[in-house]
Amino acid sequence: MKNYQIFSEYLEDDEIDLRQLFGILWSGKWVIVVVTLLFAVGGVAYAFSQPNIYQSTVLLAPANEDSGVGGISGQLGGLASLAGVSLGSGRSNQTVIAKEVLRSRAFLADFINRHDLAVPLVAVEGWSHNTGKWQFNRNIYNHESGQWLRNKEGKSLQPTDWDLVKVFKSKHIRISENQHSGLFTLNVKSLSPEAARQWAD
Repeated sequence: MKNYQIFSEYLEDDEIDLRQLFGILWSGKWVIVVVTLLFAVGGVAYAFSQPNIYQSTVLLAPANEDSGVGGISGQLGGLASLAGVSLGSGRSNQTVIAKEVLRSRAFLADFINRHDLAVPLVAVEGWSHNTGKWQFNRNIYNHESGQWLRNKEGKSLQPTDWDLVKVFKSKHIRISENQHSGLFTLNVKSLSPEAARQWAD
C-alpha cells in the first residue's frame, strides 16, 4: 500500500499542467511572432536573391526499328558506340539504348564540346533579359579576353570534360521514363530560357 501511494504521488508530480504550458507560450507570444516573421522575411529575401531557372521539356519516343536506313543500327549505332554501348546482333530495347546514350559521359562530353558549352555551364552567374546575354563570373572567366583565370596556386580554372559532364548531369539534365508507354521525358534546365530550349533541341 505504501509503495502504491508513492507511485501515485510520482504520477501526479509528473503530469503536465496544460494551463501552465499555455500560459508560458502566451507570455512569450511576441518572441514567437518576431522569430517567425524573421524566418519568413529571410526566406522570401533568399528566394528573390536566387536567379531564375528555366526548364525546357522534350518528350522522346524511340524510332520504329523498320524505319530509316539500316533500322536501329543505322539510327543509334554511332551514338551507342560513342557511349560504349554494344547493340549486338539481337533486337535491343531502343528506349534503354537511347537513354543510356544520353546519360553516357562520352556522349555528353562530345555534346558539350561540339556546342562550346563550357562557359555557360560553369562560368556564368545569371542571364540578362535586357541584353539577352550571359552575366559572367569574373572570378572564373574573363569574357573580354576569352581566358579562364587561375587560382592562387596558379592552376587554371578551366574545367575538364569530367567536371563539365558532372555539372551538366547534376544540375542541367534529367531523364525520366514512362514504363507503360516506353516514352521518356528529357528536362533541360538553364539560367537562360534560350539556352534551355537550344540544349534540349
